[in-house]
Parts: sequence; structure tokens; C-alpha cells
Amino acid sequence: HGCMGAMNDGCDSSGGTIHAIIHEMFVVDGAEYLDGKKAKTRHSLTVTTGPNLKERKEKLVENCDAIIVLPGGTGTFDELWEMTAQRALGMWKKPIVCVSIDGYYEPFREMMRRAEDDKLLHCDASALLSFASTSEEAVDLVERLLAADQGPRGGYRAVGRRRRLLAPGFVANSSLL
Repeated sequence: HGCMGAMNDGCDSSGGTIHAIIHEMFVVDGAEYLDGKKAKTRHSLTVTTGPNLKERKEKLVENCDAIIVLPGGTGTFDELWEMTAQRALGMWKKPIVCVSIDGYYEPFREMMRRAEDDKLLHCDASALLSFASTSEEAVDLVERLLAADQGPRGGYRAVGRRRRLLAPGFVANSSLL
């Protein structure tokens, strides 16, 4: 079930909208996340195709205001590195926040600091991404960054929520790797 499953459950129980994006190779019965109990009209499942995960990764960020990265495996690492590289090249301006539960992303943060110290980055590592210790801290940080218009375009819509992590109106793009 993992972090993504917990996020989806919280979003669902709070009345939020879930857009699950999955590659066809992971589809078993057509309802990978949206089982009969959860297949409400506010949820959607996008199935991508192709010889690799490129289309799926593009769809994950297509309409988002920010990226919050939960602990994950190789698919999550691939997505994080790609978006961090795009941010370093000026191709992605929206906030990226890693949720470093129990220090999970500390090695990544150290690697970024090392690259900065060795003059391998064209900017400060802290300008590329941020780190939070909890999901709630990550959402709060994203809201502050969006309110301050930290991105390529003005007028980001703030994530509307009550003090619950995922309240009605929150849209979660779900990575199902």
C-alpha cells in the first residue's frame, strides 16, 4: 500500500479528487486503484501506453502546481531526478518538495550539496528543491511557495484546504509504480 496508497486514502476520505496515472503494463483488471468501493465520479484513471514511461511521467506533471515527492523506489527516483534536472536547466519552475520521512531523502540532499560544493550545479541546490519532514509540512511549504509566486508564471492557484492534510477540493496525481 505504501505512502501513495495512504495519500490516496486520505484524499478519498476527505472528499478530494484522485487522478491516478498508470502505465498499461501494470494494469491487471482495469481497476488498479479505483476498485468498486472507491470508483466515485470524482476519481479518474489514466492509462498510458508506449515502450517506456515517458508519456506517463509527462502526464504526472501536466497540470500540477507543484511536485511533492514521497518515499519510493526506482520509479520515484527516476521522476525526481528528471524534474530536478529540468528545474536546473530552467525548463521547470514549479516547486519540488521531497518528504524525507525518517531521513529517507537525506542521501539525495547530501548528493545535491556535494554537487553544489564541487561546482557541478549552475545554481544553489536549495534553489532546485526543498525538503520537509512530514507530508503536512510539505503541503504547507508548497502553499507558501505558491502564494509567493515561486514559479514560471504568476497567479498559481493555492491548494485549498482546511487543516486536514487532504481536504475537499485537493487534487492528488498518483504515481502507481
